[in-house]
Amino acid sequence: MCSVSCSQKPYSTTTYRIGYGGDRPLHYQDADGKPTGLAVAVVQEAAKRRGIHLEWVPATNALEDLQAGRIDLFVLLTALPEREKLIYLSRPYLATEMAFLVPQQSIFSSVDNLAVARIAFNNLEVQRLAVRRQLPNSIPVSVASTAEAIAAMQDGRADAAYVDQYAGIIGLLDGAAKESLRIIPSGTPVRQLALGANFQHQNVAEDIRDEIGALAERQELASVLAHWSMFPILMAESADALNEERRKVRLLGQGAVGLAALLTIVLFLVLLLRRRARSLTESEGRFRNLVEAAFEGIMIHDGVKILDANEQFARLFGYAAPSELIGPGAPTKLLDEESERLVRDRMGSAPNFKPIEIVGIRKDGSTFRAETQGCDSIFKGRKVRVVAMRDIGDRKRLEEERKKLESQLAQAQKMESIGRLAGGAEHVKHFETPRSRIY
Repeated sequence: MCSVSCSQKPYSTTTYRIGYGGDRPLHYQDADGKPTGLAVAVVQEAAKRRGIHLEWVPATNALEDLQAGRIDLFVLLTALPEREKLIYLSRPYLATEMAFLVPQQSIFSSVDNLAVARIAFNNLEVQRLAVRRQLPNSIPVSVASTAEAIAAMQDGRADAAYVDQYAGIIGLLDGAAKESLRIIPSGTPVRQLALGANFQHQNVAEDIRDEIGALAERQELASVLAHWSMFPILMAESADALNEERRKVRLLGQGAVGLAALLTIVLFLVLLLRRRARSLTESEGRFRNLVEAAFEGIMIHDGVKILDANEQFARLFGYAAPSELIGPGAPTKLLDEESERLVRDRMGSAPNFKPIEIVGIRKDGSTFRAETQGCDSIFKGRKVRVVAMRDIGDRKRLEEERKKLESQLAQAQKMESIGRLAGGAEHVKHFETPRSRIY
């Protein structure tokens, strides 16, 4: 990647109008009426380093405003094929997953159960379409923000709240969750998020996107987002992973990005709760909320035995409930020997927030591949290790298929080259002039 000095273009005489909306914590207006948010901070810094001057403009409809020329850029849009016909979308620089939040005691336990339920969601085009496509017979409850969607679910106006990982976690940390929540994975693909632009300014969008990639590669995103205490590494991991995926076969485009982002956010939320808790009781209560609402399997251990785990962790290892993993009857071996060695080597070391691959052993004796990460924390007044884990079997199968396809392609290209050489030799032989006619 080129350095900042050699990559700058002559933008100094132009100011570009960039739109933003109300999608907290990614882009929204603060109490003073100024643009703020994770995506705003990243784009502002990248534009500054490229010498690109931006004027931030509130925008209620990004697509219409871009097409009409009221704005030149938009800070963050879901990359959809149908949008590429209307506006320009840069390479993605962020990724997120969607889920349904329900009260812990709710009767709803799967997406199928929500088929005719009342679903609260932030009134954005992408979310309206997503809910309509996945649950066409559900009753939509459109509200102005994710926090309001959670509130609507908790005060009985809706049965579930449809949220993305960023906004949902912020809602929990801000105290929007008045009771324990449970998460129902949506099962929809990871959303790729990109800069939007009208076609005449697509080069500006790509220059900003290039600099975001450079910030990630130079590991400078964390300092850019230092005041967003739980998100700096999440953003760095996400942008850097998207850069890396760009260099791979697109078959693997979404899996690794979502995994890295989701694993990282769980660990940072644990640390953030420890710092922000006003009392031990409040900290433990909020910690339980987040663990139960997490996308990954979460487990807490003291180096000898498991102290606590969420339902997702139990399901990952083939157990009916977390209680089977705790106490006298708990299994003594959850990982193979090589994986146990890798985990032991990580314990006690400084956190680098890079997941490692391990092999887990299910209750029935079968094995599975997973990615895991852990960090030290305090739980019920004692030092423990908090571990996040997710099955990567599907991703591994995709990688194997990619390698197989690449091998087949290379073999086909090799055979094609041999065929061309053979054909060329035959062509020359056929038209060669006999020597007896020359001499």
